[in-house]
Parts: sequence; C-alpha cells; structure tokens
Amino acid sequence: MLNDYDFLVQALFAEQTNTFGIAYHANKPNAEGAEQPFQITKMDRLADIWQRLLPHRILQITGDDISVISTNGGDPYDASKMSDGERAIFYMIGQALVAAQDQLLIVDEPELHVHPSIMSKLWDELEAARPDCAFVYITHDLEFASARNAQKFVIRDYTPTPNWVVEAVPEDTGFSEELSTLILGSRRPILFVEGSETSLDLPIYRACYPDWTVLGFKHQVQRLN
Repeated sequence: MLNDYDFLVQALFAEQTNTFGIAYHANKPNAEGAEQPFQITKMDRLADIWQRLLPHRILQITGDDISVISTNGGDPYDASKMSDGERAIFYMIGQALVAAQDQLLIVDEPELHVHPSIMSKLWDELEAARPDCAFVYITHDLEFASARNAQKFVIRDYTPTPNWVVEAVPEDTGFSEELSTLILGSRRPILFVEGSETSLDLPIYRACYPDWTVLGFKHQVQRLN
C-alpha cells in the first residue's frame, strides 16, 4: 500500500482535473447549445464515502492538495500526516473507485489498520459504489468473513508448488457460519467441552490438549439459540 499511495493520489487528481475540463466545455456557450450530464469526480465520491465512515474527520480537497480537519476543532493537517487507519481507509476507497469497469477486486486482509467498528461498513460502501465489480476477500478474521453476505471458502491445505485445497463452507451444518468456518479452516482436531468462553475449564483443557482447538460447547449452543 505504501508503494503506490502517491500514484493513487495523482490518479485521483488527474481524473478530477479531467472532469473539471469536461464540465467546463459542456457548460460554456456554443452555437448548438449542447449540454452533457453533470459528472461527479471520483475525489468527491471518495470524500462522501469518507464522511459517512469517519464523521468526525472532514476531507478538504482543493485543486492540488488534500488536508483533514477534525469536527472538534483544531488546525487542518496534511494528508501525509493521516493515521494508519485514515490512510488505509482513504487508500481502499480510492483504489476501489479508480479500478477499471467490470473488474475482479481481490482484497488481501481487509482488516489491517481499520477499526472493527467500521470495517464491515467500509466494504458495504465500496461494494455499493462499484456494483459492476466482484469482490473477493482473503482474511483470517472469522467475524468479518461471517458478516459478509457472500459464499465463503476456506483453504484447507496448500503446498509451495503452489497447490491450494479450497473447500466451500456448507450452509446446513447446524452451527453458526463463523464456527463452521473455524472448524473447516483449523489444521488441528476440534474438541468441544462443557462451558463457555469465560469458564475456567477452557484454559485447563487448552493446557492439557495443546494440539487441539478447544471450544466451549455451551457458548456455541447459546449463540445458535
């Protein structure tokens, strides 16, 4: 992400300048009186999505600069001084918007640097902004995976050849989707024990069976109910 962040900003500014030119030529007087539909720049669309995700931060965009200001007051700061989370959100929104039409967008570890409270909302926004594109997420975050309304797959095994063993997560297991994904994706045998995630027996069983994935059965039953 750090390698092409500047290229992304340049692409957004170039598209904005081009859109300004189109709007100018479309609305200046001419003999035919022809007009073209008003076009929103990708930078403006990025700012709109950003504002819905981070209402306490406002993007200030000029013809050649980007800054951020807090709604709680204070001086604006340059985009280069964004936090890792702010920069990641800006980058992912921008990349989704500048992608060519009808693309397959593969997102590796979407949870990096983004707070869990807005992660699902971020990708909801981007999927809505690019209905022409298909999104594939590669993640270790089972909560995020189970929250997406899409077909789920787990990587059961692989070799450096590369040779991937991929299996679809079934929908009729009787368990939650998150638990089914955990079971299928685990390389260790699963041991259900009586208790919940806060019970004392779980750390004891996990210490006694270090080569097993130990889950509290009562906790899972409560979630299913």
